[in-house]
Amino acid sequence: MLEQFKGFIGYKDEEFKELWEKAIFVVDTNILINFYKYKSKESTKSLLDILMKLKADNRLWIPHQVALEYFFNYEDNMFKQNEGYDLLSREFEKLKDNAEKVLSTVQSKHPYVITEKFEFYIDNMEHSNKLLQEQIEKEINSLPDSKKFNRIY
Repeated sequence: MLEQFKGFIGYKDEEFKELWEKAIFVVDTNILINFYKYKSKESTKSLLDILMKLKADNRLWIPHQVALEYFFNYEDNMFKQNEGYDLLSREFEKLKDNAEKVLSTVQSKHPYVITEKFEFYIDNMEHSNKLLQEQIEKEINSLPDSKKFNRIY
């Protein structure tokens, strides 16, 4: 009976060694979907490397239901990151547009304020938004490649 509850009573060092050398790893859908959620690209790469090594050693088992759930859901999760980058881009562009509106409003309602002296702010925002777009493109291009990850099947 105790053999059925080894996880609760503990393993001997030799038993742990044997488990790590011979065990078959069974993953659930969350393990696979989380591939697209890691903040660290190193974590994503590590997970992929581990799964590919386990597959090469014939020690990875992905049940049919897990694979089915993964394929039904991975695109939604993968594109959530893209949605976040799109939101960043849109919201920072709105900030620049709002700043332009403020200058225009001040110029029309308060003609004695020389708004041209404050246009540097808009120029700086345009430059910052350009840098933001470049960074967003780099980030999007470095997102996990679902085709590469799908090779574990």
